[in-house]
Amino acid sequence: MITRTINVIRRYIFYLILGGLGLVSSLLQWGLFQHAIPQLYSGWGLFAFLVMPFTYVIPNICEKYMPTWLNRIMVTIGGYWLLLTYYATLLLLGYLVLWTGFQIWMLIGSYAIFTYMNLWELIGKMYAWCTIAILAYIGVKAWYTAKHPIMNHIDIHVNKHLSRDYIVAFASDLHFGMVLGKSFGHRLVKDMNALHPDVLPCFALSKCSVMVLPKIVILLLYPLVA
Repeated sequence: MITRTINVIRRYIFYLILGGLGLVSSLLQWGLFQHAIPQLYSGWGLFAFLVMPFTYVIPNICEKYMPTWLNRIMVTIGGYWLLLTYYATLLLLGYLVLWTGFQIWMLIGSYAIFTYMNLWELIGKMYAWCTIAILAYIGVKAWYTAKHPIMNHIDIHVNKHLSRDYIVAFASDLHFGMVLGKSFGHRLVKDMNALHPDVLPCFALSKCSVMVLPKIVILLLYPLVA
């Protein structure tokens, strides 16, 4: 009981720290994206960026106390936010380096201040639009990859006499949950059945996936052995 309580507390602390770091990144993103979308420089724009980190934190902490439909929506939005924020933070590092270098140039340069301001506005707008384009590409690719698993065929030769070739089907990193649910599972079963596998090895699951193990086993194995 004590161990379980400690694990729950650790889980809450982890998500709260993640939310805090995400909040800092969101504020920096808000500052960057204003160059491309001036409308973000408003109370509503700031509010949206302040709220986004908690769309991932809240459903992971309060999932037992939330309606399923609301949890599903927030998990989906929060999941994509976490993915895009990771790459946005990396791109923000380049933006901060560029901004620092520009500030130094302003201190040692001899041009009029409005010249620097106009030039920085142009550079900031170009960097912001490039960042948005990169994040849009990553988001679309992530969505497509999640819905369409990559299948790799690997030939393995063993030093043993076998009467025939055997097909081993193995699925990993499925991440079943609110985002990838029953429809995705049924489609995966159909794709695996099409391979006519002889062997289906079990795969390791992280602690966060243990709760969905019975559903995965029934869903994946029953159609294959029926």
